[in-house]
Order: sequence, then C-alpha cells, then structure tokens
Amino acid sequence: MANSDTHIPSTEDHLDETDGHRIRWANGTQSTPVSAVVRAVADLNECDPLELPPLIDSIDPDVLNQLFPSETASSVDRLVFSYCGYEVTVGQTEIRLRSQGEA
Repeated sequence: MANSDTHIPSTEDHLDETDGHRIRWANGTQSTPVSAVVRAVADLNECDPLELPPLIDSIDPDVLNQLFPSETASSVDRLVFSYCGYEVTVGQTEIRLRSQGEA
C-alpha cells in the first residue's frame, strides 16, 4: 500500500485535456518516474499496467529513474519520449501525456 508521500496518478489528475493529459508527479517522492508513466498510460487506456508493452521498447527504465532519482532533485528539467502512442514528457512536478495523433 502507498504511504502518504507516494502519489499514484489517476484520471482525476488530468488538468488540461486540450494540451494533453497532465498528471501531477513530484520528484522526491517514493514513486519512481517509471511507475508513474506506466500507471498514467494504463489509466488513460483503461487497462492493467501489465497489459502495456514493455517501457524498455521506448526508453531504458533505469536511465529514466536515474535522471529523476527519488528523494533528490534532478539536474534534468524534462525528458520527452514516445510510448504507446503518446508523447511522454517527464518533468520535476508533472508527467504530460499527449496523443501522438493530436495536433
């Protein structure tokens, strides 16, 4: 079970669907960027995270977690990659998912 410092993304966190889906996420919590991205994509696709293709097909999960280490600030402002038909932007305070079919 998640403790109070862990934020699990949900559809309730989508802030602006006209500019993609933004999920609040904070580096420095116990949630890793890898788990936050996978959960957010699964949530948008209304599926179990295990039904998604491996994240490593898009980006090395170890590198993603190293760039945004939990419990410390990152020197990286943001990272953009494609996963499951979304342009994924991971930042210090949010993850943005934009359908690659959106203009």
